[in-house]
Amino acid sequence: MKVTTSRFGELDIRDDEILEFPEGMIGFSDKKRFIIHEHHPGSPFNWLQSLDDGSLAFIVVKTDAFMTDYRPTFPQADLNALGLSSVEEAQIYVIVVVPEDPQKMYANLLGPVVINPGSRVARQLIASGNKYTTCHYILDELKRGCGVS
Repeated sequence: MKVTTSRFGELDIRDDEILEFPEGMIGFSDKKRFIIHEHHPGSPFNWLQSLDDGSLAFIVVKTDAFMTDYRPTFPQADLNALGLSSVEEAQIYVIVVVPEDPQKMYANLLGPVVINPGSRVARQLIASGNKYTTCHYILDELKRGCGVS
């Protein structure tokens, strides 16, 4: 299938690349089909591009690119809805916001995108507990992980 996007022009999408979000994303319940589109070769950042709205895309990253101890928990019912028995079976991305000063970019660790890699069904879930926030500074985590203050 071909999809026209505002950022990448026309993309040729294979069926096995499509992620189905049965409930849509939080705040975008009518957008149900997305793909993970590579930002640049070798970059940890990707785009979660909507196939239902070519102008809608989110910057996403897997947390292991900047944080080694991210261990969200979710209600079992949410995992079951994805066809997962545990969170370890999932691919997890977090949405990144890059403000005018890129040194202050942050990730939403509270509401990650959780994907069943086998079925390609995905949901944006809310992590249980109060350990994570919607505004977690990526560069601070990188400094902490490298022992830099």
